Amino acid sequence: MSPQKAVADRDMALIERAKAGDQRAFKALLHYYEKAVYHLILRIVRGEEDAEDLMYITFTKAFRNLDRYEPTHSFVTWLFRIASNTAIDFLRKKTISTVSMNTDDKDRRGEQAPELQINSEDSNPEEKIIRQQRHHYIQQLVKQLDPDMERIIRLRFFEEYSYDEIASELQLPLGTVKTQIHRAKKTLYQLIKNNGETI
Repeated sequence: MSPQKAVADRDMALIERAKAGDQRAFKALLHYYEKAVYHLILRIVRGEEDAEDLMYITFTKAFRNLDRYEPTHSFVTWLFRIASNTAIDFLRKKTISTVSMNTDDKDRRGEQAPELQINSEDSNPEEKIIRQQRHHYIQQLVKQLDPDMERIIRLRFFEEYSYDEIASELQLPLGTVKTQIHRAKKTLYQLIKNNGETI
């Protein structure tokens, strides 16, 4: 068996387990690919802090949408596609100078929440339930943070605010925001690594 086939088989076994709700399997996928995803994003956005944040956003999107992955391409290709889309969308948003503040069915900047551009059939009811369970898992992890960390994580990773937007929203100095985000994402990442099968 070639090394590529062995990796593909390993990934598919982990993906099937993760689709069924095994958090340890997804944790293993994160372990295998986090560095590659980080460096791909870094080449696009050219900023280490942004690249690290966008890496977490990428894995959050992938985790929520595992049922949309189909093995016509390798898992890493699918993951890199999400990472590239996430990074490019981030750069696009940085060029927007004025935004609306509407909140009805939109994010808090008035933009429609970004959709993951992956072609797939509609999920069946069982897949929708599993996806909801994964979303619930992420929400439960975030709720374990203290209130200040939880709020800043939601702004950065769920609503995809920029650092400047968070500073304005929370009325904090930009340096304080960067420090708090760094501390919060390290804490959240440790929760993901340590609490996978317990939630």
